[in-house]
Amino acid sequence: MNWACAIFLVAASARWRMPDYPSILVCLAAAAAQTGRDRDARASAARLMHLQPDFTIASWLNFIRLVPIDEANLNEGLRRAGLPN
Repeated sequence: MNWACAIFLVAASARWRMPDYPSILVCLAAAAAQTGRDRDARASAARLMHLQPDFTIASWLNFIRLVPIDEANLNEGLRRAGLPN
């Protein structure tokens, strides 16, 4: 199983318990976008932007500080989901 599929499964499961938790929405948007679930990706991105209108990919990546490969995967997914850079 690849990164995006694993993250999608975890985030989708957790979303039912915490539907408005930004970290879950970020992971779900990125992973859904990278696995071709464009509708899910856009819906998660839209919900995130509703909750945090000042969200940017750069500020999120600076906040969480991932290892380079994980940062690249997350960045790509968030861009595909339509979130602002």
